[in-house]
Amino acid sequence: MKKISKVDNYSSSPLFIILFLLVKVSEDEKIIDSKDLTSTFRNIIKNDIKKIAEIDKGMAYALQYWAYLYRENKLFLSIREFFHLIDLFNENTNASSFYSFNDDDSIFIILKSYLYVEYTDFKTKELNFERLSFNHDLLAEEGLAYLDLLEINTSLHRKIYASLSSMSTIEDYTKSKLFSIMLIREYFKDTEAKIEAIEKLLEKNSGSKNYLYMISVFKNKTLKAKYRVYAKELLERNKTENIYYSGLISICLKILKDSNDVKKIC
Repeated sequence: MKKISKVDNYSSSPLFIILFLLVKVSEDEKIIDSKDLTSTFRNIIKNDIKKIAEIDKGMAYALQYWAYLYRENKLFLSIREFFHLIDLFNENTNASSFYSFNDDDSIFIILKSYLYVEYTDFKTKELNFERLSFNHDLLAEEGLAYLDLLEINTSLHRKIYASLSSMSTIEDYTKSKLFSIMLIREYFKDTEAKIEAIEKLLEKNSGSKNYLYMISVFKNKTLKAKYRVYAKELLERNKTENIYYSGLISICLKILKDSNDVKKIC
């Protein structure tokens, strides 16, 4: 504790941050002076990510951007999606195609201090892939999200969404989650942009269909007709497989209200 004895307010700091600092300081003789533990925590993370940026700036940017989305919306990414994000920030150099999360070079040794791989197998079967998670929520929410490597604004959100939502290798769950974030945070330019985004999701038959709950926002009759088709397909599938959560089923029933399709399915 000697090396961080200049830092005050231990009792008011989360236990994870205190333990993180103890581990980090034991690995490095350099004392990092700050006004409080949280500032020290962020400074150590900033120094770590600076080392990553020296090797791959896109990875450092991707970490900050994802951490911001995670803090605000609890967005998870698969390994492949995280690598796609790296490529986007590297101006699509496709450098991540040479990466493996199992690599043991310096950049991944640092990265593994913040991320780990977990295999998801939820009842919905919509997240059946290897995804990355932060080793602790505070690493993202109180650390990485506060990096100042790039300016996170509406323009950036639109650019990232446009790129990721058009990729066939991005999971349906992620596309729908990103769409929901864009919608709820009012990042779309206008109603036409929202409709265009939904049309693309429907065209690609995005599996999770979490965006169906926004049907009441739109007056477009053609779009509503398409929604009814997808709602009907989802209910029919759920009747035999029972894989969707009750809230989404209620939305589908609402979309099909006053329709003979409901009586046939139910």
